[in-house]
Amino acid sequence: MLTNSLKKSLYGLYRSFYRKTNSYKKSQELSQALKKEEENLQHQILNKLGFNDQMVVLQGPFKGMKYGGMASGSMLLPKIIGAYEEPIHDWVSQILASNKYKRIIDVGCAEGFYAIGFARSIPTAQIIACDINENALALAKELSVRNGLKNIDLIREVDHKFLDQHCDESTLLFCDIEGHELSLLDPLKSKNLLKCEILVEVHDCFFPGIQKALVERFQASHAIQIALDYSGRVLSYPLHMLSEKEKRYALDERRPKGMSWLYMKPFSNS
Repeated sequence: MLTNSLKKSLYGLYRSFYRKTNSYKKSQELSQALKKEEENLQHQILNKLGFNDQMVVLQGPFKGMKYGGMASGSMLLPKIIGAYEEPIHDWVSQILASNKYKRIIDVGCAEGFYAIGFARSIPTAQIIACDINENALALAKELSVRNGLKNIDLIREVDHKFLDQHCDESTLLFCDIEGHELSLLDPLKSKNLLKCEILVEVHDCFFPGIQKALVERFQASHAIQIALDYSGRVLSYPLHMLSEKEKRYALDERRPKGMSWLYMKPFSNS
């Protein structure tokens, strides 16, 4: 039986050998060509939308928010257009219209689309935005400066103790952490999760059963709504200047099938 160290050594030799082959070189060339084609298409679309370096969100709950030219871990154009995560637009609009949140914690904030949007729209709330990716936090910092925000803090990590200290009846916990939501959202380890509202993107596509487990975990304490993702987008967006190919690309979030969100509100707050 091969030991783990031997397996790693053999795999390293295989990778080193493969990277010298014509097959690897051709695959890299094709990958670079496709990346360049997408970059050109995105640039072409942004030009048709009237943007150069200074961009703003065109529609949706965060309409008017100043934005940058990069996204972290997602597609940029749906955010600029305002179509990003359309199935939860109504929930986000409800949050923005409410005056009950003193604190919003965005775990997995990426470059800050939601964190900056919340901070800009609810200036009386303290926004805490977290991401383990330093580059993402740097982009979020740029966006906070671009939008002139003073009510947002950027941090690297949150844990159960942090949530217990910062969650209460006036807190919204917004969570998108690629499947780790099942580990983090545990009221047995952070009892104050039972007091706060939670809007979480569920990643059954990575770890089947997360949605069922979270519903079972919070159904006694929270009223739970479920939103399912769907192919394409159904709302109207100002894209008349784009070709059909450009529209499809601009609205494509490259999202795995079967994505969903849970919006959980404590019974004690109603």
